[in-house]
Parts: sequence; structure tokens; C-alpha cells
Amino acid sequence: MFEINKVTDKLYQKLFYKNNILKIFMKVNHSFLNYGLKNTKISKIIEVGGGAFCHLETMNIKDIARIEEYYIIDDLKYKFHFNEIKKNKRYKDIEIHFINYKEINSTLKRNYFDCLISSHTYEHVKDIEINFLNHLKFLKEDAFLHITLPCDPGLLWRFCQFLIYPFSKKNYGFSNYREKKLYDSRQHINSIYNLLNIFKFYFIKVKILYLPFFVPIIDLNLISILKIRKKDFI
Repeated sequence: MFEINKVTDKLYQKLFYKNNILKIFMKVNHSFLNYGLKNTKISKIIEVGGGAFCHLETMNIKDIARIEEYYIIDDLKYKFHFNEIKKNKRYKDIEIHFINYKEINSTLKRNYFDCLISSHTYEHVKDIEINFLNHLKFLKEDAFLHITLPCDPGLLWRFCQFLIYPFSKKNYGFSNYREKKLYDSRQHINSIYNLLNIFKFYFIKVKILYLPFFVPIIDLNLISILKIRKKDFI
């Protein structure tokens, strides 16, 4: 009988971004996500996929003071991280919610949020067009969308995945490099090329920042950060 390989799922079973070199990578990533939001009127934020690493944790005190409500949309298995955030006195004046992504249509208000944040999430989402367009209805007409996407399968991204394999094997229990590649393939079901084509189709203006080398070439960068306004929807 042929059975599907049961690759390790340890990667997202702990707060791994807080305990290794990925912590630095994610902080840099989120600092660029913040860029462009200073002095904007955002008090209600929705973060799609903030369970493993919440963007709120990277915001400075002045930005946090502007926020009234913060909604994290993710799988319930990441709620343990949310519980830690709720206990943090730094966010005592913010109404913070964790919403099961399967229940957003019956829970969230339409035309309600000033900003959508998403970091390394949409590459995982099935039926990406349907789900992304569904997220738009919860945003105000002049809302901001700040989205980070990995440059996978770009050359630099794949090379770095090869370099970090010893680290991945030690921390996440991969038996061999083939197993890691299988796991990565299951996780990143939407390529950067397809995602950019989708966003560029639905919005007349999409600002893209490529990191770490800033040149607009996917193969020479690790991530792309998209800055979009809902009002630019076609």
C-alpha cells in the first residue's frame, strides 16, 4: 500500500522565531513592514497569519499607542502564542482578538479595518485568489495592505534553504535534505511569481521592496514586501 510520507511538523509547534537566527530575520522583515505606516490614521488592524510571530510585537510605543483593536487571523493551533501576547502589559490598552481563519466571515465586520498586515502567509493559502479577495471586504476603502512574500523559488532563496539545512535538521528533526524539500514544497504552495501576478492584476498600483539587495530581481533576493492601497483595486 502506498502511503504519503509523514514529514515532521515540529517547525510550527513552538515559538521558533524567538529562539534562533530566524528571530533577527523576522525582526528586519517586520521593521520594513512598518515602513510607510508612520503618521497614518490606523487604529484597527487585521493581521492574516500572525500566530507564529505577531507583527504587533515589533511595533514601537508610539505606533502601539495609536492602535485600538488588533485582530490576529490564523489556525487555532497557534493560539498559545496569542495567550502570551494578551498577558503582556505593553498592550494593555489594545483590544486584541484571535480569530479562527475558518470563522472570519461570521465574526469580522465589513469595511472595518484600517490596515491589513500579512507576513509569510499567502504563500501557504489554498485558493489564494478567493481567500485574498474575501479579506478585502473587511477593509475600509482607504485601507493599507502591507504584505511580505518569500522569493521562493528564486535562486537565492533556494541556496539559503540549502545552507540552513544543518540547522533545520538539528532543530526540526528532518531525516535528510530530501525530506526538508518535501516539507517546504507542501508549505509553500503558491510561488512568488504567481502571487505577484495575482496582486498586480487586481491593483493598478503595487509598490514592491525587495530584500536584502533592493534590486527588483526575484532570484537575487529573499523576500518581497508589497505596499498596496485598497482604493487602487481595479
